[in-house]
Amino acid sequence: MLLILIATFFAFGDAQAKIEKVPPPNHNNRRALVIGNDDYKNLPKQQRAINDARAVGEAMTRIGFDVTVATNLSREGTFAAVKAFAETLYSGDTAFVFYAGQAFAAGGAEYLVPVDASGAMDVDAVADASLAFDEVIASVMQASPARLVLVVDGCRDNPFRTSPRSRLTSGLATGATENVFVIFSTSIGQTAFESLAGNDTDPNSLFTREFVKIVGRPGQNLIELAKELRKNVSALATSAGQRQIPAYFDALSDHYALLPAK
Repeated sequence: MLLILIATFFAFGDAQAKIEKVPPPNHNNRRALVIGNDDYKNLPKQQRAINDARAVGEAMTRIGFDVTVATNLSREGTFAAVKAFAETLYSGDTAFVFYAGQAFAAGGAEYLVPVDASGAMDVDAVADASLAFDEVIASVMQASPARLVLVVDGCRDNPFRTSPRSRLTSGLATGATENVFVIFSTSIGQTAFESLAGNDTDPNSLFTREFVKIVGRPGQNLIELAKELRKNVSALATSAGQRQIPAYFDALSDHYALLPAK
């Protein structure tokens, strides 16, 4: 049962109410939302995103996170999932969000593409049907967690048609970023590969297969994790003549480890 602490105080003659959620005694303060989108209605389908979501969900559960896995989300479903996740958070929690599926960068923003996105190849139309990661960040951070770790396994190029009058151009936004750490599976302008060239039977993408191998190392902080992923994924891609270099953005005030040292 959620407890609500209400403190009322007066300032300048006006009554103001401050409402603070108090977590229940059994609350797990490390919580994860994991999303995987494969079944696109109007765009090329993914082959491994749901596998990736399940693998990451299992990995995060093993290291003590309370995990929600959601797959094949529409735009409305994505908003609902993020909102519901944010409502489980309390001030001081650690929030972890993982996304695997179609994604792109345009107009100074990065976009998560829901499965019901428009099939039009115009970048403005696809952006309107998608969800900017900054919106995800802002929604989660309204709950005042101590930190948000966002991991994106999706492309960061712009394969869509951009007209001279388009309001969007390629780029990266760093909007609501205080207390946020982001790991991207690839660099700006690059593709995130689901598989190696040739007969690759691994059920997971290049990035996710490396992520789940090392995310459970005790005491490994996020910067160390991101750098290890960059090295490993880049080497794996290069071995098959592909190019994929993970990147990260750090706006944390501490050196947080997803699994504390023993």
